[in-house]
Formats: sequence, structure tokens, C-alpha cells
Amino acid sequence: ALPIKYSSTVLSNTALKERVMTCLELVQMTHRADHKPNQLSGGQQQRIAIARALANQPDILLIDEPTGNLDSKNGDAVMKMLSDLNAQGTTMCMVTHDPRYA
Repeated sequence: ALPIKYSSTVLSNTALKERVMTCLELVQMTHRADHKPNQLSGGQQQRIAIARALANQPDILLIDEPTGNLDSKNGDAVMKMLSDLNAQGTTMCMVTHDPRYA
């Protein structure tokens, strides 16, 4: 919710919670909504960071090494999620050194 609170968008508490849960659903992390960052794995933290980036419904996502600190399983999951978001209309500009995802 923090990015929304710092934006110029004014939402009621109910609308704010709905937007947060929608973003968490997109990254399949609703089951971790009440967890602190140190209670999440690296892959989960990466997905939460993407949800945070989506909170204000940007037209373009600038993504720097989204899989850089992840094992191949979590990296593949993050890239599938980004691909799905792109298919839904979000424009992505990504930098990566991983030839599988380039």
C-alpha cells in the first residue's frame, strides 16, 4: 500500500486494500499478505517488489535483472509472471544478463 499512499491518488481504506490484494493476486502472494520481508524467500520478495511496482497501475515497467538473485525455478516463475503481465497489456523494458530471458 505504501506506493499508493505516496501517490497523488486518494483511495478509501477499502479501495486501498482491494488494490493491494489485486496486486498480490497478480503475483500469487495473497497468502503472504501479513508477512514481513524477512519472513519471505528471495523469490517471494522479488514477486512482492513487482506487486509494489504495479500498485499505481503504471503503463510501463522498468525492470533491472528481475532474476539476478534467484535460482532457476524461482527465476522461471518470475519471468512467466512478467510475460503474463505483458500479455495483459503492461509494457516492459527489461535489462538482463541471462540469455534465456533476453
